[in-house]
Formats: sequence, C-alpha cells, structure tokens
Amino acid sequence: MSAKTLQPAILLMATFLSVAALAGQEASSSSRRDSLAPLNRRTFGGNVLTGGHVDHWVVLFCVDWFPVCEEIQESYMDLARHFETALNNGALLRDVVRFASVDCAVDKVLCNEQLIDDYPTVVHYSKGKQGEAWTRSTGKLPNWLEKELLISRATGNPHSGGSSSILPWLSEEDRRLVARVLASVATLIIVFIWAVGHGTDLWLAAMSAQPQSHTKKESKQELMQQGPPEAADVAEGRAARRLPLPQEWACERG
Repeated sequence: MSAKTLQPAILLMATFLSVAALAGQEASSSSRRDSLAPLNRRTFGGNVLTGGHVDHWVVLFCVDWFPVCEEIQESYMDLARHFETALNNGALLRDVVRFASVDCAVDKVLCNEQLIDDYPTVVHYSKGKQGEAWTRSTGKLPNWLEKELLISRATGNPHSGGSSSILPWLSEEDRRLVARVLASVATLIIVFIWAVGHGTDLWLAAMSAQPQSHTKKESKQELMQQGPPEAADVAEGRAARRLPLPQEWACERG
C-alpha cells in the first residue's frame, strides 16, 4: 500500500494520539502545579464558590505580616501538599481538594464578606458552599483537616459526622464527561478503520487498472510504427500491376 494512500489514516491516528496525550496532561495537572493557590477577590469566586473542577477547597485567611500567620504558613503548606497528594491521586478529570490562601491585609473586603473574625482562620468549602471553619481555639489543624476531608470524601457531606458509604469513583458529571470522551474516541477509531479500508480499495483499483492502460499504450505505439494498413495494401497492389517498360523488352530480346 502506497504512502500517499495511507496519508489520511496516518493523520487520523496522529490526531487520536494528540488527544490522548492532552487528556493525560489534563489528568495529571494537579501533580505539577503548586500545592498552595494564592487567591484574591477577583479569583476567589470563580474558583472556590463555583464548585467547578474541584470538589473541596480549603482556604487559609490570614495577614502575612502577622506573627501567628507567619508561624502557620510552613505547616499549612506541608499539610496542603500531603492532602492533595493523598486525595487527588485517584481522581480522574477533576481534583478532590485544593488548598489556597488569602492575604486579608490586601483583600480586607473579601475577608469581611467571608465573615473572618480571627487570624489565622481556615475554612472548608464543599461544592461551592462555605462549611466549617478552623481557628486556633478549635484544636490541632491536622486533626481538623483529616476529619473534614475524610468525612467529606466518604459521605459527600462535610457536616454529617459519619462515614456511612463510599462515594463512587466518579461523580455523575464526571461519568457524563467520560462518556462523551469515549464516544469521541470511538468515532475516531471508526473513521480510522473506514479510512484504511477505503484507502485499500482505491489502491487495489489503481493497481488493477494500471496493466490495462500500459497494454493499450503499447498497442498504440506498435500501430503507429507499422503505419496505416490501407496505404501499405495500395502500395503492394500498384507494384503488382506495374507493366514492363519498352527498354526492359529490348534488353530481354537482346
């Protein structure tokens, strides 16, 4: 099969591989980005309050220059890295949890809108809705985070206080998205198979037609070399009917 015939099929396969590579990059994006997302009033609502591609947001509200906030920053980043790695590893197409921080010295209005009265304060947002908050009087932050996030993942309700059942690996929205992706992949495979089969038919037809055209060309060349058959017959007839000249008679009689 010629390379020209296979070119459409090769292009389709390259497209399929590119889509698969992009899907893999999207699925693993959480492992490459920073564990702590700095948010402000412009970016807070579009991320935390929409419940888009992240189920749970944990946000630290603090004043960066405040000594207590400086002390908690490093441990909070370590906790963010730990929980994001533990909970997002099995996630597909979306993250289970993201950690963020807001500097209330810069975004005082945002902190007031979120009813932040003490620093530092850590708030858990689930599906775009504000949930429980942690302050220094609540207890140890790692224990609070473990309780909030593990209960939320087990029951889907951060305030239920129990873990009655395990959520499906994918939410309903994720399952619909996966179904659309699989349908697209199936369509690409069908088109690829059709292109390969169609290209093979064209190639076979071209190969079968090639000897016939070659034979016709050879026959035409032979006829041109031989010349018109009628002209040859006329010349032979004239030669056969030519009578001897008087000079030829004299020579014969001697």
